[in-house]
This record gives sequence, structure tokens and C-alpha cells, in this order.
Amino acid sequence: MKFELLIVDDEEIISMIYKTLSIKSGLHAAPKTFTDPKEALKHILQNKGKSRTYLILLDIHMPETDAWFFLDQLKSPDKDFEILVVIVTSSVNQFDKEKAAGYDEVISFLEKPIDENNFKEIMDLPKIKAFVSD
Repeated sequence: MKFELLIVDDEEIISMIYKTLSIKSGLHAAPKTFTDPKEALKHILQNKGKSRTYLILLDIHMPETDAWFFLDQLKSPDKDFEILVVIVTSSVNQFDKEKAAGYDEVISFLEKPIDENNFKEIMDLPKIKAFVSD
């Protein structure tokens, strides 16, 4: 794999389901899960200087930290990593979709519940397809 898959959702059971689906679908063999978005941020920032690409499945509404705070923390002109984000949320609020579209890092917006077919759709996204076809 040429990217690291991070699953960021405050519900542990959801994170485990997504982990299983990502492996089963062939999206990624060893995704990392985080129920605390601050820990995911810490993980990314600790690996600064290693020129990595991260695909992040990101829930919007989480206690203490939401997706928007998370994404804002990763904005930096000198960052040496690429962030590709798939928003996965139970929100049906149009405002959330519009706000997500304002972030260059967000490549897709999926409404829960998601299944294996959604993971195959993620694999077909142009920015991901090159990674998974190698």
C-alpha cells in the first residue's frame, strides 16, 4: 500500500466494522482506527517528515473535536504529507455537505450506514484508484 488508512470515528464498534470492511474489500490490509480524533492528529503529526499519504475515513460529529477542527489542524503550507478524506457521517444536514466541499482534502461524502459496496466506490475514486491498482 502506498497510503495509510486511518479510520476516525468516536464509536468503537463503527471503527471496527469499517476496519473489517476495508480489509475485506481490498481497500487496505492494515487500517488504523482512532476513536479520539486528537490521537489521529497526533499520529499524523508525529510522522511529519516521512512524506506519507493518508486516506482518512472521518466522522463529522464527535465529542470534543469535530471533523472541521480536525481538518483545520492539518492545514499547513509546509506540510509534507497528503491528506485524502472521505467524510462518513450520519448527518443529512446540507450545511455539512457544503462545508465538506470547501475542503480540498475531502474527496467524498458518504452517509451512514455504509457497506462493502461503499468501500469499493472509495477504491474507484480517481485519487485512490492509482494507489490500489499498483
